[in-house]
Amino acid sequence: MAVFQKIRDNSLLSLVLIGGSLLLFILTDFFQSGGPTNDNTEDHAGSFEGKQISGQEFDNYFATIAYLTGIQKSVASLTDQEKQNISAQAWNQLMRENVLEAEAEKNGIKVTESEIEDMIGGDHPFPFYVGRIFGGQQNYMQIQSKLRDDVDNYTQYASVSPNEAEIIKKFGVSLRIQGKVTALLQNAFYTTKIESKNLYVQKYTKKDVEIAAIPYYLIPDSVVEVKDAEIKAYYEKNKGKYKINNATKKVIYGAYRVDPTPADDNEIREWAVETVKLFKEEDNDALFVKTESEKPYDDNYYKKGGGLLKELDDSLFNQPKGYVYGPYQGFENGNKTYNVAKIIDIKDMADSALVSQILISPNKFLEKLNQNSPQEEVLAAFSKYDAYADSVFSEINNRNFEEVAKVASDDTATAKNGGDLGWIQEGSQAYPPQFLDSIFLSDESKSIKKVKVFLNNGIYYYSLIKVRSFGPKSKKLKVGIITKSVLPGEKTRNNYFNKINQVAIQLNEGKSLTELKDSFEIYIDSLNVEPAQYVVNDLQNARELVLWAFNEAEEGQSKVFDFDRRYIVALASEGQAKGYQGWDDAEVKGAITSKLLKEKKAQYVAEKLGTVNGNNFAQVTQTFPGAVVKAYQAVDLEKGVADYTYEGKLTGAIAALKEGDISSAVAGNDATYYVRAIKSTEAQLDENTNFDLEKGQLDQGVPNRVELAVQELISEKADIEDNRQNIR
Repeated sequence: MAVFQKIRDNSLLSLVLIGGSLLLFILTDFFQSGGPTNDNTEDHAGSFEGKQISGQEFDNYFATIAYLTGIQKSVASLTDQEKQNISAQAWNQLMRENVLEAEAEKNGIKVTESEIEDMIGGDHPFPFYVGRIFGGQQNYMQIQSKLRDDVDNYTQYASVSPNEAEIIKKFGVSLRIQGKVTALLQNAFYTTKIESKNLYVQKYTKKDVEIAAIPYYLIPDSVVEVKDAEIKAYYEKNKGKYKINNATKKVIYGAYRVDPTPADDNEIREWAVETVKLFKEEDNDALFVKTESEKPYDDNYYKKGGGLLKELDDSLFNQPKGYVYGPYQGFENGNKTYNVAKIIDIKDMADSALVSQILISPNKFLEKLNQNSPQEEVLAAFSKYDAYADSVFSEINNRNFEEVAKVASDDTATAKNGGDLGWIQEGSQAYPPQFLDSIFLSDESKSIKKVKVFLNNGIYYYSLIKVRSFGPKSKKLKVGIITKSVLPGEKTRNNYFNKINQVAIQLNEGKSLTELKDSFEIYIDSLNVEPAQYVVNDLQNARELVLWAFNEAEEGQSKVFDFDRRYIVALASEGQAKGYQGWDDAEVKGAITSKLLKEKKAQYVAEKLGTVNGNNFAQVTQTFPGAVVKAYQAVDLEKGVADYTYEGKLTGAIAALKEGDISSAVAGNDATYYVRAIKSTEAQLDENTNFDLEKGQLDQGVPNRVELAVQELISEKADIEDNRQNIR
């Protein structure tokens, strides 16, 4: 079924937006760190209608989604939960692109070469290209005229390497195709005046009603009967609800949490006592902290109440430089720690400074370079830039700072004011650390400094800084802190590992985990896992377990896994195969039985009460003790009754009633309802009533309908293979 047909089938639904951001640029640095498949990039990650999706292609999408969600770090530094979430999003996006591009091909939708040229250098440049290839709007405007005349050689003007530019260009074409298909689908909808009017009436008509609710739990299951034939009939009619898109494996495991013992605690405490002695004698404090501590060395200065623990504030601020405090206890990442602190330096420092700046940008020296430029050209350009920065710095000796700033600073916003930045706070996120350190780690005012500020990509720029005055100063300490966590020692880990191996031996001899639970004091858990999972319950780094379950495990075979603070022994069984669950599956049969029981109880209530009218409406509670009859004023026909917002059928019944009417039985999710319309305050309509707001509200739902149609089509595809159990 095509997307267009799927939309027609769902055109009357009120839908929730599932997602659908189109694919963006693959972050090159992310690739270089290795995607989720690592060395297995030739693994088969899946297929779409016979078209194979390689591990490398999936890596690309994985990196893209990570970038889209703002996770700009290497795969190695992602948490398992992040990997699992990104993997799911990447797979969904891959399927979405395949569906939309297949629809484009069927309908003759494509992007021509002349259109691509216009997207790069024409009158309507593609924003995606402007931002990703050419470094943003400001830079694009400077090169647009050159680019227009030389589109074929666009990579010469790119802010990225030619290879990256080609990748972005290819993605841009895909984006444009998907955008055309989406626009065509959305244009298939038109909101009529009648639809807008109906919504207006719903929003502005209010009704006072009385509702009788007979909860299903008041009706014993024994008074109704659900037959297998009825369950099968319902199943056949709603079979699509019971499709399993991904095969699962059931993993049952016994686990030990490996916690430190009192002996482990005592070992770290003794280490901390010895560290106090060594720290007192140490001369190179920074090196000692970097060597001994689990946490990185902190080079910052702190005032009292400005970021140190209260215990350190109370203990250190009346002590001299070189004073060592400890051991003291703390917690880090859920672990108990022992810590030792030493006052490395004491200064009277300001929290603010009045600063002026001359910013010297390297852009004009590098504008002719690209990532393929020879190294000697790059070095020569930076040499000229360094010399220019020195000449500006020297010029300040002949003219005052403000005059030089007005003509030389590349910070155009402050240059006209002589480089005045105003008051800057220590620790401000608006300035690089090197910039702030040059100001606040110095006691000098009225001084002028040339500071080289390095950016993340290795490029640097110069800032000439003048500190005009400091704010009030206060006593600040630089404190070296050595931290060590209390973790299970080797002896502790070996004891637990021996125990888990004993459990594995017993399992291989035919015992069950349940039989062994009490004697081995092991806790048991289980989960149905899918191929792309990285996390299993509370087990992190569980990818190895998932891969074993799908690719290696045999029925009845156990295996021991080490999850750092967990030792587990696992057993894997078949779980659910991809395809449709059977009607007699316990889970499916139970769910259908529950639904049919409600329907039959609703019929039972209707038959028991007969015709409900104004004379017997209030007597419902006599026939069914525990039923509730309650009045509601000014009910909104769009939102329904506050107590029953989840009961869509009830809301519809209220909207349909005229003043004085009583509904027939309404079979809801949790109860059978009867509604009496006491009073109706109708929406005021005349020939001048404006329905534009309602039309706009309905039009806003169109993208949701399109997106749901795409997602449903993906879920219904029988020829999609998800083979991510190969992805590490």
